[in-house]
Amino acid sequence: DNGVSAAESDAVVMRTVLALSALETLDGHIVAELRDLDDVDHIQLISRHPIECVVAHDFIGRLMIQCARQRDLASVLDTLLGFDDDEIYIEQWEQLEGLTFAQVTRIFDFAI
Repeated sequence: DNGVSAAESDAVVMRTVLALSALETLDGHIVAELRDLDDVDHIQLISRHPIECVVAHDFIGRLMIQCARQRDLASVLDTLLGFDDDEIYIEQWEQLEGLTFAQVTRIFDFAI
């Protein structure tokens, strides 16, 4: 929490969605994070484009209840979302400068 109220935070999201709604076409799907569950209907009403609203504390609360009710769900989520055995290496490769991302993906056969 950065000291901004849920109402203020959701108002910023609403203004952003309104700005996106002014676009004639939008290639993609809007995902908006809200802090107040009551604002989901308002956001969906003002959006001219497909939108998915996520209320993080509501989602996390539901997920915690589901994990308590279904023991193996927590294990599955840990496997899918956890960081065990995941490694990220950051290194500068001068021979890759100027290449497109598509070109770089063909150079590293075993990278994801």
